[in-house]
Formats: sequence, C-alpha cells, structure tokens
Amino acid sequence: RVLSELWLHTNNSCNLACSHCLVSSGPDEDRGLPTDRLLDVLAQARELGARRFFFTGGEPFLRKDLFALIDAVLSDPKAELAILTNGVLFTPARLQELARREVGRLRIQVSLDGSTPAINDPLRGAGSHAKIVEGIAAAVRAGLSVTVSTVITETNAADVPEVTSLVGALGGAAHHLLWLHKRGR
Repeated sequence: RVLSELWLHTNNSCNLACSHCLVSSGPDEDRGLPTDRLLDVLAQARELGARRFFFTGGEPFLRKDLFALIDAVLSDPKAELAILTNGVLFTPARLQELARREVGRLRIQVSLDGSTPAINDPLRGAGSHAKIVEGIAAAVRAGLSVTVSTVITETNAADVPEVTSLVGALGGAAHHLLWLHKRGR
C-alpha cells in the first residue's frame, strides 16, 4: 500500500481565536505532540510512500521545533510541503529561514477571510487583516510561494472576488475557497 500524502496537525495552540475555527484553536490550547513523536510520524509516512505533506494546526509557527519538522520533510528530495498558517507570525528571521529551504517544494497557505478589515476582522480578530496582508506580502517578497485560503461564510461570500483581486495584487500564487464546517466554534 502507498500513502500519497500526510496532513499533520502540529498543535492546537494559535495566536488567533477565529470565530469559525474547525478545531477551536486558540492561545490557551495544547502545544501538540513532542518533536520526537512527530518526527517518527513523518518517517513512518515516508516509509509508506508519502511525498506530499501538509502542516496545519492551530498555528504551526508557534512550535519552536517547526524548522526541524520542515527539514525532516524536505530531506527527501521528492517531498513537498505546504504549511497552513495565518501569516501573522512571519518575522523577517522566520521568512529568511524559510527562504533558505528549497522553496520550489515549500508552499505557504495563508488564511484570509475578507478583502478589508471590516469583513475579515469580525471572523479572525480585531487588527488581524492588516497583519495577515503584511504577512502575505512579506512572504512573497522573501521569494516564497504563497497561496491564500478563504472560508466562505454568510458575511464574506459577496467579497470573495475582492479577496481574489487582493491575492493577485499581493503576488499570491492561488486563492483557495473553503466551505464553512459545522463544527468547532
């Protein structure tokens, strides 16, 4: 049997507490499994044939060992990795560290739920729009491949074309639309 991809829930802690979070992540939630356990899971997935990996959470960039996990995936020259993030924690040092990897096999997927603060921030938190947009722009400037995902809700459905335009203006590679799940918050 061959496993083609692995989605790894790195942690349930997050710097945001989005109103529609599927897994109800937030600042006080669990930090995830220990590094050695996650490295073992990645190794087992590779042995089963996985070459496509996704890190999600919570917010993966809250893990102090994230770069060790990234390197564990990218040590296989056939593997590719997508990291799902809110983009708020993109410091210059983190972006520089990401850009040192083989960026052709590393994709960053940032969540943004509105083209303006008035639409995004009620879902993701006050002030989040500006931080997310700056995170997207900074990641693109660092030479990373950035896609943006938007969860469709009653409050942002009409704004989706504007989000797509913003993603293009920021240099994003793609815009993914996600359906709202009936669980979590």
